Amino acid sequence: MSSLTRFLIAIPAYYLAAILEMNAHRFAIFGVEPQFLLTTGLVFALFGSPAGGATAGAASGILQGALAGANMVAYGISRTIAGFALSFVPRVGVVVRAGVGFVAVFAASLVANLVLIFLAPRPDLSSALGSTITSAIYNGVIATPFCALFGVAGRQSSR
Repeated sequence: MSSLTRFLIAIPAYYLAAILEMNAHRFAIFGVEPQFLLTTGLVFALFGSPAGGATAGAASGILQGALAGANMVAYGISRTIAGFALSFVPRVGVVVRAGVGFVAVFAASLVANLVLIFLAPRPDLSSALGSTITSAIYNGVIATPFCALFGVAGRQSSR
């Protein structure tokens, strides 16, 4: 996939993720809401270059911080780090499929939210850690079909 194609896919994807993020309370399981913008950024980071991964992470962080009405710098930094790190998964020779996508997005979500807790500490640390782990699992589950779809599309276009 070319950079222009990824960009043209990213605009409506971030738009839809922002709409879903505003209504995330409707998708809550056990009181934990999914992070659609983070998941979108991490899926794009998983299939992009390190610079593209950092950009996708930063975009998701800034949008998520703006929608939350919180410190956008903390969200932007935490998501940029996660996106940049996640973009190296295919570079080490790992073929991205559904299972790899779940584990990678789970781990990157965990890292992004732990960095966010470090940058913008909460008074209730134990509940923040519990919701971070549950949210990371939720994000991995949401990312799994998209990783499978993009992985198949990437293999088809390389033939």
